[in-house]
Amino acid sequence: MNGLIKDWTVKIAVLFKEVFQAFFDIQSNDVAEGAKKVSATVARRTVFFLLDYWASLASAGIVGLMKFYGLTFLQTAIATWLFDFLVAWVLMVTSLKSGQDITLGESFRRVADVLKQKSQIAGRIVFVFLTIKATIWDGPELVVIFFRKELTTTARMSVVLLILTLVQGIFWTWVYSLGYDGIAELVRMITQQPKVTGEILNFGISPVGTAIPL
Repeated sequence: MNGLIKDWTVKIAVLFKEVFQAFFDIQSNDVAEGAKKVSATVARRTVFFLLDYWASLASAGIVGLMKFYGLTFLQTAIATWLFDFLVAWVLMVTSLKSGQDITLGESFRRVADVLKQKSQIAGRIVFVFLTIKATIWDGPELVVIFFRKELTTTARMSVVLLILTLVQGIFWTWVYSLGYDGIAELVRMITQQPKVTGEILNFGISPVGTAIPL
């Protein structure tokens, strides 16, 4: 039993090392070189996080503004979709042209390939999970760079990006719309003045709570 546990512990440790090296693209045992790769990856991810954060705020602002002016869900979704596509396309092209993948799609792909070599099922689970998560949350630009080997050209990547941002745009338009409606209702409840009824004006209240005509 102890031997089995030790064997699994060693396998997990080896797998973790391979995944770590794949994600940060570490190809040697040079500690200094590895530290540089880790720092560069963290820096790229930080840049992507900040850009994605501001893009999300802008997207929420678009939905809120269009809701405020009474535009339909379809109109709002289209506007959000076009904005999301523009942002995602710029991030994708910037990553491809500069050689600095700020989306880390290539890093996640290397990890998926390592896991797929160990287990076809595990690899496919990672592929599906990352595709869904990135489309909704991280950004479709990560997905198209993740599948860069299969898509091969920028034109194909752009077409897929157009489709994925449509899904993202509709989803977040729905989410932001719910948030806007909830906040609007809360503001209405807070600012609404209580109505004075005729009964309050025409009747007094006796000490025992019985209405008495004035």
